[in-house]
Amino acid sequence: MSDEAPTPPSPMSHAEQRARFSFLDALEAHAATFREEYEALPDTAFAPMPNAGGYAAHWEACPLFLGQWEQDFPGVDLAANRVLAPRTAAVLDGIDGLIIGGFLRLAPGMEIHLHEDFRDDDVIRAHLGLTLPPHERAYWDEGTARLMDIRAPHQAHNLDGEAWRVTMMVDVRMPFPVPLGAVPPWGPPEPAT
Repeated sequence: MSDEAPTPPSPMSHAEQRARFSFLDALEAHAATFREEYEALPDTAFAPMPNAGGYAAHWEACPLFLGQWEQDFPGVDLAANRVLAPRTAAVLDGIDGLIIGGFLRLAPGMEIHLHEDFRDDDVIRAHLGLTLPPHERAYWDEGTARLMDIRAPHQAHNLDGEAWRVTMMVDVRMPFPVPLGAVPPWGPPEPAT
């Protein structure tokens, strides 16, 4: 038996991600709907992110589906949020394995510090960029979805933005494990070598 650690998997290519995670295409197909419904939401539909003090100030969510995480958002009226964004809620309801879904926003001048989160090996997160600050638009087109492995170190900021940084975020339980390292790191692409 070898004492060497197993080699982590290579990150999946864009084509591999699209083949394995078909909900990404569904999110992108409805980006205009998400943006339209987000823009009509009142500020009262948003709640502070749980434990946001450890990450940043003014990081908020408008949850539309919380599953087991409902206790982390006391006072949030999911039914009312779903009435405010009915077409978005219907799209999310069509995602097999959905655990969490909704709008996330980060105020101008704020940041989410580098951190790692826990998740089961068969759960993957995706963000669809709706309104992104200039530094992110340099490598991430608004209206496109990106996978994220929240077990890997990640952060975000809106230090150069003048508007809220807004994403549609979903956590989805897959019928297979997603090994750590299979999803490219969050952030700008690595330079070609």
